[in-house]
Amino acid sequence: MVITTTAVAFILSSIGLAFFGWRFLKAFRKTSDSEGGSKVGLLLSLFFIGFTIQTGVILGIGSILLSQYQNGLHLLLVIANSFLTIIALLGAYTTFYIFFPKKSPLFLMATTLILGIVAAVLSIINPTTPFITAKGGIDWNVAPPLSLIMFCLLLIGIGSQLYIFTNLFFQAKTRELKNTSLIISVMALGGIVGQFFRFIVFQGNSNPTFRTNVYDFTTGAVGLIFIVGLIILSFSKRKDSVVK
Repeated sequence: MVITTTAVAFILSSIGLAFFGWRFLKAFRKTSDSEGGSKVGLLLSLFFIGFTIQTGVILGIGSILLSQYQNGLHLLLVIANSFLTIIALLGAYTTFYIFFPKKSPLFLMATTLILGIVAAVLSIINPTTPFITAKGGIDWNVAPPLSLIMFCLLLIGIGSQLYIFTNLFFQAKTRELKNTSLIISVMALGGIVGQFFRFIVFQGNSNPTFRTNVYDFTTGAVGLIFIVGLIILSFSKRKDSVVK
């Protein structure tokens, strides 16, 4: 069993996302008791749970358990991309359900599904060879076409999160909901930028250790910022209740 910086970063990110997602949903339920609001809450819950499983369980714990096997990391990447496709599909559906209920999400969902299938096919016919770098991180070592598709899937998934919570920030009726939506939106934007640099800008970088270290640092930082943001929001709420 090998504990890499990549595994630690993903687990830390998932912990921050899980706790912050729980805080958001708790605040959301206070402002929405209708049937439609309940379904939105369910969809957002599944969205948070999906990203938590993707980062913490599959990429975090999975890389610890499978990194010692010859083809373990390749299998993990195939599983992660398949699950990422499901999250992106859910994000596309949730976005349309909340903000464009009269429009069909089928085109975006079909595009997402095709990207997921192509990613799976590319992974099978041209197996990747992920490896652990000298600094203890995992470089996924994917070819440019697969790297581009992975970024597109991440863009749809995280982009849906950015769109949803940016709009919820402007529509929120309570300060708690507004603040949590803002932090999630900022983190989603940062996540897109980070994925862009890792899978597009740094894809041709000849130093895998450098790109892996940068990716692990930014991924772990997202989790830390979520945790710190949760602490600040909890402290602020407690302070407000004392003042009242």
